[in-house]
Amino acid sequence: MTCPACGADNGATRASCWRCGGPVRPQPTPLSKSTVPPAQGVRLSIILPVCLVLAFFVGLGAWRKMAATKRDQALAAEQARAEADGQIRAQALEQVPLVNARANDYLRAGNFAAGLKIIDELLAVVDAPELRETKVNLLAKAGRNHEAYELLLGLIEKQPEAAHLHFLAGKLAETVKDASVAVAHFGQAFRLAPENKAYQVAWAKACLQAGMRDSAVATFEKLLADDPQCSSCWLDFASAYYFSGQQTQAINLLGQAVRRFPDNSNYHFALAAVLDRFGTETADQERLRTAASYYRKSLELRPRKNSMAAKRYYEITQTRVPPELEAIRADEIPLEPRGSSLLLTASINGVPGRFILDTGASVTCVFAPSLSRFKILPSSQTARIRTANGVVQTALAYADINLGQHTLRQALISVLPESIGADCDGLFGLDSLRRLGAQLDTTRGCLVIRDEQTESFMGN
Repeated sequence: MTCPACGADNGATRASCWRCGGPVRPQPTPLSKSTVPPAQGVRLSIILPVCLVLAFFVGLGAWRKMAATKRDQALAAEQARAEADGQIRAQALEQVPLVNARANDYLRAGNFAAGLKIIDELLAVVDAPELRETKVNLLAKAGRNHEAYELLLGLIEKQPEAAHLHFLAGKLAETVKDASVAVAHFGQAFRLAPENKAYQVAWAKACLQAGMRDSAVATFEKLLADDPQCSSCWLDFASAYYFSGQQTQAINLLGQAVRRFPDNSNYHFALAAVLDRFGTETADQERLRTAASYYRKSLELRPRKNSMAAKRYYEITQTRVPPELEAIRADEIPLEPRGSSLLLTASINGVPGRFILDTGASVTCVFAPSLSRFKILPSSQTARIRTANGVVQTALAYADINLGQHTLRQALISVLPESIGADCDGLFGLDSLRRLGAQLDTTRGCLVIRDEQTESFMGN
Protein backbone atom coordinates (compact mmCIF):
# COMPACT_ATOMS: atom_id res chain seq x y z
CA MET A 1 0.00 0.00 0.00
CA THR A 2 1.27 3.54 -0.56
CA CYS A 3 1.90 5.88 2.38
CA PRO A 4 -0.34 8.91 2.16
CA ALA A 5 2.29 11.11 3.82
CA CYS A 6 5.52 10.34 1.94
CA GLY A 7 4.26 8.21 -0.89
CA ALA A 8 6.52 5.24 -0.02
CA ASP A 9 5.38 1.80 -1.07
CA ASN A 10 4.90 -0.29 2.08
CA GLY A 11 3.57 -3.53 0.61
CA ALA A 12 0.25 -5.10 1.27
CA THR A 13 0.88 -6.24 4.93
CA ARG A 14 2.48 -3.25 6.76
CA ALA A 15 0.38 -1.19 9.12
CA SER A 16 2.97 1.73 9.35
CA CYS A 17 5.27 3.34 6.77
CA TRP A 18 8.85 2.10 6.82
CA ARG A 19 10.11 5.53 5.88
CA CYS A 20 8.18 8.01 7.99
CA GLY A 21 6.46 5.71 10.45
CA GLY A 22 3.10 7.10 9.62
CA PRO A 23 0.01 4.87 9.48
CA VAL A 24 -0.72 3.18 6.22
CA ARG A 25 -4.47 2.78 5.28
CA PRO A 26 -5.81 0.80 2.36
CA GLN A 27 -6.73 3.11 -0.51
CA PRO A 28 -10.15 2.67 -2.01
CA THR A 29 -10.21 1.02 -5.38
CA PRO A 30 -11.26 3.52 -8.01
CA LEU A 31 -14.64 2.79 -9.38
CA SER A 32 -15.52 2.71 -13.06
CA LYS A 33 -17.79 5.33 -14.56
CA SER A 34 -20.77 3.07 -13.89
CA THR A 35 -21.76 2.75 -10.23
CA VAL A 36 -23.32 -0.64 -10.95
CA PRO A 37 -21.15 -3.68 -10.30
CA PRO A 38 -20.18 -5.41 -13.57
CA ALA A 39 -22.15 -8.59 -12.82
CA GLN A 40 -25.29 -6.65 -11.97
CA GLY A 41 -25.00 -4.58 -15.18
CA VAL A 42 -24.73 -7.70 -17.21
CA ARG A 43 -27.88 -9.06 -15.64
CA LEU A 44 -29.80 -5.86 -16.33
CA SER A 45 -28.65 -5.78 -19.93
CA ILE A 46 -30.19 -9.21 -20.38
CA ILE A 47 -33.32 -8.84 -18.26
CA LEU A 48 -34.44 -5.47 -19.63
CA PRO A 49 -34.73 -6.57 -23.30
CA VAL A 50 -36.37 -9.79 -22.21
CA CYS A 51 -38.94 -7.80 -20.25
CA LEU A 52 -39.52 -5.54 -23.19
CA VAL A 53 -40.00 -8.52 -25.48
CA LEU A 54 -42.32 -10.18 -22.99
CA ALA A 55 -44.29 -6.97 -22.64
CA PHE A 56 -44.53 -6.68 -26.42
CA PHE A 57 -45.83 -10.22 -26.79
CA VAL A 58 -48.24 -9.81 -23.90
CA GLY A 59 -49.55 -6.62 -25.50
CA LEU A 60 -49.67 -8.28 -28.88
CA GLY A 61 -51.65 -11.16 -27.44
CA ALA A 62 -54.07 -8.81 -25.76
CA TRP A 63 -54.45 -6.82 -28.98
CA ARG A 64 -55.03 -9.99 -30.98
CA LYS A 65 -57.58 -11.20 -28.48
CA MET A 66 -59.36 -7.86 -28.62
CA ALA A 67 -59.24 -7.86 -32.43
CA ALA A 68 -60.53 -11.45 -32.51
CA THR A 69 -63.36 -10.49 -30.18
CA LYS A 70 -64.28 -7.55 -32.36
CA ARG A 71 -64.00 -9.72 -35.48
CA ASP A 72 -66.23 -12.37 -33.93
CA GLN A 73 -68.71 -9.72 -32.94
CA ALA A 74 -68.68 -8.25 -36.46
CA LEU A 75 -69.01 -11.72 -37.98
CA ALA A 76 -71.91 -12.53 -35.69
CA ALA A 77 -73.57 -9.25 -36.64
CA GLU A 78 -72.99 -9.95 -40.33
CA GLN A 79 -74.42 -13.44 -39.96
CA ALA A 80 -77.42 -12.01 -38.16
CA ARG A 81 -77.92 -9.48 -40.95
CA ALA A 82 -77.50 -12.22 -43.56
CA GLU A 83 -80.05 -14.39 -41.80
CA ALA A 84 -82.44 -11.46 -41.55
CA ASP A 85 -81.89 -10.62 -45.23
CA GLY A 86 -82.35 -14.28 -46.11
CA GLN A 87 -85.65 -14.35 -44.25
CA ILE A 88 -86.75 -11.18 -46.01
CA ARG A 89 -85.76 -12.63 -49.41
CA ALA A 90 -87.50 -15.91 -48.61
CA GLN A 91 -90.67 -14.06 -47.68
CA ALA A 92 -90.34 -11.95 -50.83
CA LEU A 93 -89.90 -15.07 -52.98
CA GLU A 94 -93.09 -16.48 -51.50
CA GLN A 95 -94.87 -13.30 -52.55
CA VAL A 96 -93.59 -13.41 -56.16
CA PRO A 97 -96.43 -15.57 -57.62
CA LEU A 98 -99.13 -13.50 -55.91
CA VAL A 99 -97.59 -10.14 -56.83
CA ASN A 100 -97.03 -11.32 -60.40
CA ALA A 101 -100.67 -12.41 -60.65
CA ARG A 102 -101.84 -9.06 -59.28
CA ALA A 103 -99.59 -7.20 -61.68
CA ASN A 104 -101.04 -9.18 -64.59
CA ASP A 105 -104.54 -8.34 -63.37
CA TYR A 106 -103.54 -4.66 -63.40
CA LEU A 107 -102.13 -5.20 -66.90
CA ARG A 108 -105.43 -6.59 -68.19
CA ALA A 109 -107.34 -3.80 -66.47
CA GLY A 110 -105.09 -1.15 -68.04
CA ASN A 111 -103.81 0.11 -64.67
CA PHE A 112 -100.14 0.00 -65.70
CA ALA A 113 -98.86 2.39 -63.02
CA ALA A 114 -100.25 0.26 -60.20
CA GLY A 115 -98.78 -2.90 -61.72
CA LEU A 116 -95.34 -1.33 -62.11
CA LYS A 117 -95.44 -0.02 -58.53
CA ILE A 118 -96.00 -3.39 -56.85
CA ILE A 119 -93.44 -5.09 -59.10
CA ASP A 120 -90.73 -2.46 -58.45
CA GLU A 121 -91.33 -2.70 -54.69
CA LEU A 122 -90.69 -6.46 -54.76
CA LEU A 123 -87.80 -6.26 -57.23
CA ALA A 124 -86.03 -3.97 -54.76
CA VAL A 125 -85.89 -6.97 -52.41
CA VAL A 126 -85.53 -9.98 -54.70
CA ASP A 127 -84.73 -10.45 -58.39
CA ALA A 128 -87.32 -12.66 -60.09
CA PRO A 129 -87.29 -13.17 -63.89
CA GLU A 130 -91.07 -13.61 -64.04
CA LEU A 131 -91.53 -10.21 -62.40
CA ARG A 132 -89.14 -8.57 -64.86
CA GLU A 133 -91.01 -10.16 -67.76
CA THR A 134 -94.33 -8.85 -66.48
CA LYS A 135 -92.68 -5.45 -66.04
CA VAL A 136 -91.64 -5.55 -69.71
CA ASN A 137 -95.27 -6.19 -70.70
CA LEU A 138 -96.50 -3.38 -68.46
CA LEU A 139 -93.94 -0.92 -69.85
CA ALA A 140 -94.82 -1.89 -73.42
CA LYS A 141 -98.55 -1.46 -72.81
CA ALA A 142 -97.85 1.88 -71.14
CA GLY A 143 -96.07 3.06 -74.30
CA ARG A 144 -92.60 3.02 -72.70
CA ASN A 145 -91.25 0.81 -75.47
CA HIS A 146 -87.58 1.85 -75.31
CA GLU A 147 -87.41 1.12 -71.58
CA ALA A 148 -89.22 -2.18 -72.10
CA TYR A 149 -86.82 -3.19 -74.88
CA GLU A 150 -83.68 -2.47 -72.82
CA LEU A 151 -85.05 -4.39 -69.84
CA LEU A 152 -85.95 -7.28 -72.12
CA LEU A 153 -82.42 -7.47 -73.54
CA GLY A 154 -81.15 -8.04 -69.99
CA LEU A 155 -83.67 -10.84 -69.52
CA ILE A 156 -82.59 -12.48 -72.76
CA GLU A 157 -78.95 -12.50 -71.61
CA LYS A 158 -80.00 -14.56 -68.58
CA GLN A 159 -82.49 -16.75 -70.49
CA PRO A 160 -81.08 -17.11 -74.02
CA GLU A 161 -83.17 -20.23 -74.71
CA ALA A 162 -86.52 -18.55 -73.99
CA ALA A 163 -88.08 -18.29 -77.45
CA HIS A 164 -91.00 -16.15 -76.31
CA LEU A 165 -88.60 -13.47 -75.02
CA HIS A 166 -86.91 -13.23 -78.42
CA PHE A 167 -90.35 -12.98 -80.03
CA LEU A 168 -91.36 -10.15 -77.70
CA ALA A 169 -88.04 -8.41 -78.39
CA GLY A 170 -88.82 -8.60 -82.11
CA LYS A 171 -92.22 -6.97 -81.58
CA LEU A 172 -90.61 -4.14 -79.62
CA ALA A 173 -87.73 -3.80 -82.09
CA GLU A 174 -90.27 -3.10 -84.85
CA THR A 175 -91.14 0.05 -82.90
CA VAL A 176 -87.87 1.19 -81.33
CA LYS A 177 -85.32 -0.15 -83.85
CA ASP A 178 -85.91 -1.27 -87.46
CA ALA A 179 -87.01 -4.31 -89.45
CA SER A 180 -83.50 -5.79 -89.66
CA VAL A 181 -83.19 -5.89 -85.85
CA ALA A 182 -86.68 -7.39 -85.61
CA VAL A 183 -85.67 -10.06 -88.15
CA ALA A 184 -82.78 -11.12 -85.90
CA HIS A 185 -85.02 -11.44 -82.83
CA PHE A 186 -87.83 -13.23 -84.66
CA GLY A 187 -85.29 -15.50 -86.35
CA GLN A 188 -83.90 -16.58 -82.98
CA ALA A 189 -87.41 -17.29 -81.68
CA PHE A 190 -88.12 -19.26 -84.85
CA ARG A 191 -84.92 -21.31 -84.46
CA LEU A 192 -85.70 -22.13 -80.84
CA ALA A 193 -89.31 -23.10 -81.59
CA PRO A 194 -89.48 -23.99 -85.30
CA GLU A 195 -93.06 -25.31 -85.12
CA ASN A 196 -94.53 -22.14 -83.66
CA LYS A 197 -96.63 -20.57 -86.40
CA ALA A 198 -96.76 -17.12 -84.80
CA TYR A 199 -92.96 -16.93 -84.77
CA GLN A 200 -92.77 -17.97 -88.42
CA VAL A 201 -95.37 -15.39 -89.47
CA ALA A 202 -93.63 -12.61 -87.54
CA TRP A 203 -90.22 -13.53 -88.98
CA ALA A 204 -91.51 -13.66 -92.55
CA LYS A 205 -93.35 -10.36 -92.16
CA ALA A 206 -90.23 -8.65 -90.81
CA CYS A 207 -88.14 -10.17 -93.61
CA LEU A 208 -90.44 -8.69 -96.23
CA GLN A 209 -90.27 -5.27 -94.58
CA ALA A 210 -86.46 -5.54 -94.38
CA GLY A 211 -86.19 -6.26 -98.10
CA MET A 212 -85.58 -10.02 -97.76
CA ARG A 213 -88.39 -10.81 -100.16
CA ASP A 214 -87.46 -14.32 -101.27
CA SER A 215 -87.14 -15.69 -97.74
CA ALA A 216 -90.39 -14.06 -96.65
CA VAL A 217 -92.44 -15.22 -99.63
CA ALA A 218 -91.12 -18.78 -99.35
CA THR A 219 -92.06 -18.92 -95.66
CA PHE A 220 -95.55 -17.48 -96.14
CA GLU A 221 -96.26 -19.78 -99.07
CA LYS A 222 -95.19 -22.80 -97.03
CA LEU A 223 -97.40 -21.73 -94.13
CA LEU A 224 -100.41 -21.35 -96.42
CA ALA A 225 -99.68 -24.66 -98.15
CA ASP A 226 -99.48 -26.42 -94.79
CA ASP A 227 -102.58 -24.72 -93.37
CA PRO A 228 -104.82 -22.83 -95.81
CA GLN A 229 -107.19 -22.05 -92.92
CA CYS A 230 -104.55 -19.89 -91.23
CA SER A 231 -106.26 -16.50 -91.40
CA SER A 232 -103.32 -14.72 -89.76
CA CYS A 233 -101.04 -16.08 -92.52
CA TRP A 234 -103.21 -14.58 -95.29
CA LEU A 235 -103.74 -11.25 -93.54
CA ASP A 236 -100.19 -10.75 -92.26
CA PHE A 237 -98.74 -11.78 -95.63
CA ALA A 238 -100.90 -9.19 -97.38
CA SER A 239 -100.11 -6.51 -94.80
CA ALA A 240 -96.37 -7.16 -95.11
CA TYR A 241 -96.63 -6.94 -98.89
CA TYR A 242 -98.46 -3.63 -98.70
CA PHE A 243 -96.17 -1.89 -96.22
CA SER A 244 -93.08 -3.03 -98.10
CA GLY A 245 -94.36 -1.13 -101.14
CA GLN A 246 -95.78 -4.13 -103.01
CA GLN A 247 -99.43 -3.08 -103.09
CA THR A 248 -100.34 -5.09 -106.20
CA GLN A 249 -99.05 -8.32 -104.63
CA ALA A 250 -101.12 -7.58 -101.50
CA ILE A 251 -104.26 -7.11 -103.61
CA ASN A 252 -103.62 -10.30 -105.59
CA LEU A 253 -103.00 -12.32 -102.43
CA LEU A 254 -106.22 -11.18 -100.75
CA GLY A 255 -108.05 -11.82 -104.01
CA GLN A 256 -106.89 -15.44 -103.76
CA ALA A 257 -108.14 -15.61 -100.15
CA VAL A 258 -111.56 -14.24 -101.15
CA ARG A 259 -111.91 -16.70 -104.03
CA ARG A 260 -110.80 -19.62 -101.87
CA PHE A 261 -112.98 -18.67 -98.87
CA PRO A 262 -115.89 -16.67 -100.30
CA ASP A 263 -117.89 -16.78 -97.06
CA ASN A 264 -115.14 -15.25 -94.91
CA SER A 265 -116.10 -11.64 -94.19
CA ASN A 266 -112.63 -10.83 -92.83
CA TYR A 267 -110.98 -11.48 -96.19
CA HIS A 268 -113.56 -9.32 -98.02
CA PHE A 269 -113.00 -6.48 -95.57
CA ALA A 270 -109.20 -6.81 -95.81
CA LEU A 271 -109.31 -6.71 -99.62
CA ALA A 272 -111.60 -3.67 -99.47
CA ALA A 273 -109.22 -1.92 -97.05
CA VAL A 274 -106.19 -2.51 -99.30
CA LEU A 275 -108.03 -1.34 -102.42
CA ASP A 276 -109.38 1.67 -100.49
CA ARG A 277 -105.97 2.78 -99.25
CA PHE A 278 -104.23 2.20 -102.57
CA GLY A 279 -107.05 3.93 -104.48
CA THR A 280 -106.92 6.91 -102.12
CA GLU A 281 -103.14 7.19 -102.43
CA THR A 282 -103.28 7.04 -106.25
CA ALA A 283 -106.63 8.88 -106.68
CA ASP A 284 -107.90 5.80 -108.58
CA GLN A 285 -111.71 6.02 -108.55
CA GLU A 286 -112.13 2.59 -110.10
CA ARG A 287 -110.21 0.97 -107.25
CA LEU A 288 -112.29 2.92 -104.74
CA ARG A 289 -115.55 1.70 -106.30
CA THR A 290 -114.23 -1.87 -106.21
CA ALA A 291 -113.30 -1.38 -102.56
CA ALA A 292 -116.86 -0.22 -101.83
CA SER A 293 -118.28 -3.42 -103.33
CA TYR A 294 -116.07 -5.55 -101.08
CA TYR A 295 -117.00 -3.43 -98.05
CA ARG A 296 -120.66 -4.15 -98.75
CA LYS A 297 -120.02 -7.85 -99.28
CA SER A 298 -118.25 -8.08 -95.91
CA LEU A 299 -121.36 -6.62 -94.26
CA GLU A 300 -123.66 -8.96 -96.14
CA LEU A 301 -121.67 -11.86 -94.74
CA ARG A 302 -121.43 -10.34 -91.26
CA PRO A 303 -123.66 -7.34 -90.43
CA ARG A 304 -122.21 -4.84 -87.96
CA LYS A 305 -123.43 -1.74 -86.22
CA ASN A 306 -121.42 1.47 -86.77
CA SER A 307 -118.96 -0.44 -88.90
CA MET A 308 -115.96 0.96 -90.76
CA ALA A 309 -117.19 -0.85 -93.86
CA ALA A 310 -120.54 1.00 -93.83
CA LYS A 311 -118.80 4.32 -93.15
CA ARG A 312 -116.36 3.98 -96.06
CA TYR A 313 -119.07 2.59 -98.36
CA TYR A 314 -121.09 5.78 -97.79
CA GLU A 315 -118.07 8.07 -98.20
CA ILE A 316 -117.15 6.43 -101.52
CA THR A 317 -120.63 5.92 -103.05
CA GLN A 318 -122.66 8.57 -101.17
CA THR A 319 -125.17 5.78 -100.58
CA ARG A 320 -125.98 4.13 -97.28
CA VAL A 321 -126.00 0.35 -96.92
CA PRO A 322 -129.40 -1.22 -96.16
CA PRO A 323 -130.32 -1.08 -92.45
CA GLU A 324 -130.18 -4.84 -92.09
CA LEU A 325 -126.44 -4.73 -92.87
CA GLU A 326 -125.88 -2.49 -89.85
CA ALA A 327 -127.93 -4.55 -87.45
CA ILE A 328 -126.05 -6.00 -84.53
CA ARG A 329 -125.52 -9.60 -85.37
CA ALA A 330 -125.66 -12.04 -82.50
CA ASP A 331 -123.99 -15.40 -82.45
CA GLU A 332 -125.68 -17.97 -80.26
CA ILE A 333 -123.35 -20.76 -79.17
CA PRO A 334 -125.29 -23.75 -77.79
CA LEU A 335 -124.16 -25.14 -74.43
CA GLU A 336 -124.48 -28.82 -73.56
CA PRO A 337 -125.07 -29.67 -69.88
CA ARG A 338 -122.73 -32.35 -68.57
CA GLY A 339 -123.33 -32.97 -64.89
CA SER A 340 -122.57 -29.67 -63.17
CA SER A 341 -120.59 -28.40 -66.20
CA LEU A 342 -121.47 -26.79 -69.53
CA LEU A 343 -119.71 -27.85 -72.75
CA LEU A 344 -119.34 -25.85 -75.95
CA THR A 345 -117.74 -26.39 -79.36
CA ALA A 346 -114.91 -24.10 -80.44
CA SER A 347 -112.08 -24.38 -82.96
CA ILE A 348 -108.38 -24.03 -82.22
CA ASN A 349 -106.28 -23.27 -85.32
CA GLY A 350 -109.25 -24.35 -87.43
CA VAL A 351 -109.68 -27.73 -85.68
CA PRO A 352 -113.00 -28.23 -83.79
CA GLY A 353 -112.87 -29.28 -80.16
CA ARG A 354 -115.02 -29.65 -77.07
CA PHE A 355 -114.41 -27.36 -74.09
CA ILE A 356 -115.84 -26.92 -70.62
CA LEU A 357 -117.11 -23.40 -70.02
CA ASP A 358 -115.06 -22.36 -66.98
CA THR A 359 -115.57 -18.77 -65.83
CA GLY A 360 -113.17 -19.52 -62.97
CA ALA A 361 -110.29 -20.08 -65.42
CA SER A 362 -108.36 -16.85 -66.03
CA VAL A 363 -107.02 -18.17 -69.38
CA THR A 364 -108.39 -20.64 -71.92
CA CYS A 365 -106.68 -24.01 -71.39
CA VAL A 366 -105.97 -27.00 -73.62
CA PHE A 367 -105.19 -30.43 -72.22
CA ALA A 368 -101.78 -31.78 -73.20
CA PRO A 369 -103.16 -34.90 -75.02
CA SER A 370 -105.00 -32.58 -77.47
CA LEU A 371 -102.03 -30.34 -78.37
CA SER A 372 -100.92 -32.24 -81.47
CA ARG A 373 -104.46 -32.37 -82.86
CA PHE A 374 -104.75 -28.59 -82.55
CA LYS A 375 -101.21 -28.07 -83.95
CA ILE A 376 -100.14 -26.24 -80.78
CA LEU A 377 -96.50 -26.06 -79.72
CA PRO A 378 -96.03 -24.84 -76.13
CA SER A 379 -93.54 -22.03 -75.63
CA SER A 380 -90.87 -21.95 -72.92
CA GLN A 381 -92.97 -19.38 -71.08
CA THR A 382 -94.85 -20.48 -67.96
CA ALA A 383 -97.35 -18.78 -65.69
CA ARG A 384 -99.58 -19.42 -62.72
CA ILE A 385 -103.15 -19.80 -63.99
CA ARG A 386 -106.27 -19.60 -61.89
CA THR A 387 -108.87 -22.31 -62.56
CA ALA A 388 -112.06 -23.23 -60.75
CA ASN A 389 -110.02 -25.81 -58.80
CA GLY A 390 -107.25 -23.43 -57.75
CA VAL A 391 -104.00 -21.93 -59.04
CA VAL A 392 -101.64 -24.09 -61.14
CA GLN A 393 -98.29 -23.53 -62.92
CA THR A 394 -98.62 -24.20 -66.66
CA ALA A 395 -96.79 -23.78 -69.96
CA LEU A 396 -98.17 -21.15 -72.34
CA ALA A 397 -98.85 -21.19 -76.08
CA TYR A 398 -100.55 -19.05 -78.73
CA ALA A 399 -103.25 -20.08 -81.22
CA ASP A 400 -106.27 -18.81 -83.17
CA ILE A 401 -109.53 -19.45 -81.31
CA ASN A 402 -112.80 -19.55 -83.27
CA LEU A 403 -116.17 -19.45 -81.52
CA GLY A 404 -119.15 -19.20 -83.84
CA GLN A 405 -118.35 -16.49 -86.40
CA HIS A 406 -115.78 -14.83 -84.14
CA THR A 407 -112.01 -15.29 -84.11
CA LEU A 408 -109.38 -14.41 -81.52
CA ARG A 409 -106.08 -14.30 -83.40
CA GLN A 410 -103.01 -15.67 -81.61
CA ALA A 411 -104.79 -15.79 -78.27
CA LEU A 412 -102.92 -16.86 -75.15
CA ILE A 413 -103.52 -20.50 -74.18
CA SER A 414 -102.28 -22.42 -71.17
CA VAL A 415 -101.44 -26.12 -71.29
CA LEU A 416 -102.83 -28.37 -68.57
CA PRO A 417 -100.95 -31.68 -68.25
CA GLU A 418 -103.92 -33.93 -67.53
CA SER A 419 -107.27 -34.32 -69.24
CA ILE A 420 -110.51 -34.67 -67.29
CA GLY A 421 -112.29 -36.73 -69.92
CA ALA A 422 -111.86 -38.35 -73.30
CA ASP A 423 -114.52 -36.13 -74.91
CA CYS A 424 -113.15 -32.86 -73.53
CA ASP A 425 -110.17 -30.93 -74.95
CA GLY A 426 -109.82 -28.13 -72.42
CA LEU A 427 -111.38 -25.22 -70.54
CA PHE A 428 -112.87 -22.17 -72.26
CA GLY A 429 -111.74 -19.39 -69.93
CA LEU A 430 -112.83 -15.98 -68.78
CA ASP A 431 -110.25 -14.10 -70.87
CA SER A 432 -111.72 -15.37 -74.14
CA LEU A 433 -115.28 -14.69 -72.99
CA ARG A 434 -114.38 -11.10 -72.12
CA ARG A 435 -112.54 -10.45 -75.39
CA LEU A 436 -115.52 -11.80 -77.34
CA GLY A 437 -118.03 -9.91 -75.21
CA ALA A 438 -119.91 -13.18 -74.70
CA GLN A 439 -122.85 -13.33 -72.31
CA LEU A 440 -124.36 -16.43 -70.76
CA ASP A 441 -128.08 -16.85 -71.43
CA THR A 442 -129.15 -19.46 -68.89
CA THR A 443 -132.78 -19.36 -70.05
CA ARG A 444 -131.93 -20.58 -73.56
CA GLY A 445 -128.79 -22.45 -72.53
CA CYS A 446 -126.36 -20.64 -74.84
CA LEU A 447 -123.62 -18.05 -75.10
CA VAL A 448 -124.60 -14.85 -76.90
CA ILE A 449 -121.95 -12.81 -78.74
CA ARG A 450 -122.92 -9.50 -80.31
CA ASP A 451 -120.90 -7.75 -83.02
CA GLU A 452 -120.51 -4.32 -81.44
CA GLN A 453 -116.86 -3.79 -82.36
CA THR A 454 -115.83 -2.45 -85.74
CA GLU A 455 -113.41 -4.11 -88.12
CA SER A 456 -109.70 -3.44 -88.31
CA PHE A 457 -107.01 -4.18 -90.88
CA MET A 458 -103.78 -2.24 -91.55
CA GLY A 459 -104.88 0.47 -89.14
CA ASN A 460 -108.28 1.07 -90.81
